[in-house]
Amino acid sequence: MEYLMTYGWAILIVIVISAVLVYYGLFKPPVGKSISGFAAVMPLDMDYSSAGVMKLYIENRAGDVINVTRVTVTVGTTPTNLTVTSYGTGISMAAGTRTWITGTNTADVSAHLGDPFSDTVAIYYMRAGQELSSSGTLSGGRS
Repeated sequence: MEYLMTYGWAILIVIVISAVLVYYGLFKPPVGKSISGFAAVMPLDMDYSSAGVMKLYIENRAGDVINVTRVTVTVGTTPTNLTVTSYGTGISMAAGTRTWITGTNTADVSAHLGDPFSDTVAIYYMRAGQELSSSGTLSGGRS
């Protein structure tokens, strides 16, 4: 019985030390990307860089030709427009097509690189002369 008690205490100490190390962030598990929400225009992939460059791979699920006009990204609590270099009057997309949108987010993401994030994204587009939006949440870990 004394033998089992000694092992029990040793195991309990290892568990407590492991819990403290996890609590203080020594073991950061890899964070996968998650996309939720969104309707007619759906992001399929995303990426951040240290310079605030954000890439979105989007798909037109509206069933009609759309013209993507702007993207708003809320980093933390600060909403900022994603300045997309190739916009001009918008990006025209046929139904079912996919394209990369690359732009610079004016919010400072460099302090959060490698940390988990959850950002709200709204993609604005024109369809049949009416401005609509598709919004949701992108989360994961910045690279």
